[in-house]
Amino acid sequence: MAGQTTATSRARKFKIGEMLAWVVSGVLLSRFAFISLAPWVGVAIGISFGALGVLGALGRLQFIAFRRWRTAGLFWLALIIGVPSTQDFATRTELADLKATSTSAYLQRLKELGQEGRWLSELQSLDPQAYRSEMGRRQLEKSAAETKRQAAQVAVDRWGRQTAIQELAKADYADFSERLRDAPQRLEDAQLKPPQSVRDIDQLLRVIDDFAEVIAEAEEFDLTDEQRAIRSDLKSRLASLQKDKFPAWRDALASIMKKDLWEHDGTASATGPGNRTLELTAPKYVLNASIQDDYRLYRRTLLKLRFTSMSFRPSAEDGETAYRLSTAPADDKVIYWEDTIPNEVQ
Repeated sequence: MAGQTTATSRARKFKIGEMLAWVVSGVLLSRFAFISLAPWVGVAIGISFGALGVLGALGRLQFIAFRRWRTAGLFWLALIIGVPSTQDFATRTELADLKATSTSAYLQRLKELGQEGRWLSELQSLDPQAYRSEMGRRQLEKSAAETKRQAAQVAVDRWGRQTAIQELAKADYADFSERLRDAPQRLEDAQLKPPQSVRDIDQLLRVIDDFAEVIAEAEEFDLTDEQRAIRSDLKSRLASLQKDKFPAWRDALASIMKKDLWEHDGTASATGPGNRTLELTAPKYVLNASIQDDYRLYRRTLLKLRFTSMSFRPSAEDGETAYRLSTAPADDKVIYWEDTIPNEVQ
């Protein structure tokens, strides 16, 4: 008998707990519906849940099979849905009250809640002057940030250019070092055969120019003692080779041109000290056009061979038309040519 009484007491307590769970769930869910859906929906849900809870607890509703897990699940679902909506409702109510009483407090609260878009919109509507000031401040910050970004980009670009220049300088130095190291052996192995055509002479002059360029380029770098010694030796050997070869190559050019002028009943010779004057004689030189054509054709080659003058005459008895080419450097001077301008390498 006592055990039956205890069981009945527990059942009654359980029914009361279920009733409370249903009522609370109904309140929370109805509040959610009231705020999120429509007021009448919230009222209907609240009344329905309350009635079901009471009738179920009194045993008047037999189709509801109350179980702990169902009641607890419904209760927690109601909490999950209802509490946030309740908080949202409280926030809305607070904001509405603040908007009605204090514009500054209302705007400050919006800012605290992190509602940036709404805050800006309300600020524009409620305080246009403050809105313009805020947008001006933001524009200044944006401009300052952009200026800072551009300055940083300029610094990066400058660093990139400096790095690129340094890397290029390293590559140039590596290439120069290799060419300087190999130059003495290449000069020794150079095949400087007697020229048989103007083209052969131009090729020989290019060989000389290549070695002169290496020697001149050395002035751009901070050389080691070994590199300075190689450069000095190379320059001395190139000067000696030029002094030996240039007079012979000037004479060879005259012989080549003599063959070319044969079909025009002409002749050519290299005369004067060191064979530095080229004399051309042919009937075609009665025409100034022929003189100009040959002068322009051979001028560059004659300059690099260090001729000092070039003369044209129709026959041995006629007067000559002479062109002074330049004050030619001595044959033993190492020259770096920029087009037709000589630069002596020190």
